[in-house]
Amino acid sequence: MNLYVKYLCATLKFESEKNREAISSKLILMGKPAIMPLCRTLKSNDGLARQEAAKAIREISLNIRIELVKLDSAEPQKPTIPRTNSAKNLLIEAVRDPRKEIRLYIIDALGIVRDDFFIEVLLLALSDYDSDVRGYAAHALGELKDFKAIAPLKRAVMDRSEYVRHHAKQALTKFKTGTNEKSQSDGLFPDADDKLHYGKTNYKPPRGHVRQFG
Repeated sequence: MNLYVKYLCATLKFESEKNREAISSKLILMGKPAIMPLCRTLKSNDGLARQEAAKAIREISLNIRIELVKLDSAEPQKPTIPRTNSAKNLLIEAVRDPRKEIRLYIIDALGIVRDDFFIEVLLLALSDYDSDVRGYAAHALGELKDFKAIAPLKRAVMDRSEYVRHHAKQALTKFKTGTNEKSQSDGLFPDADDKLHYGKTNYKPPRGHVRQFG
């Protein structure tokens, strides 16, 4: 399986657009085992290959609808320092990708998995030069519900873009609901010892995502 996944990811950069989409569909169906090879593909020099990888990561995140519950332990846990080439750090680099579509797909995926590890890079994305990216970042920050995001989101409510203002306002309302169903992404982007719990989420992607980049 692993060799086949790596082979499919490697062929993304050499195939036609139609074949790329077919390969991406196969990787999406493979689910979690395809995540790490896809994250490595985000480092490819081929922009279209990176875009297909980002799209597949987003779709896998949404299809699995994964929620993680931290292991209860009486003993204090040592903080986990992700490896430089870990899936999480590769995703952080992808949020800075020069291709807008890649940034949108990855930010959307980070909103789905709701891991506090990504709070800083999402706050940076809230200052992206592109209004669509800023809107996606606002939406993802609303999914994380990390209180570090409140002040930046309040500033985003005054953004020059109506799209950003809309999602910043929506994100801020999520802090007032009184519920905070946190989810850690480590089962999908492994870096720590967390326990998987599969279930439904109420995640809703930002408007226009499928129409623009699906």
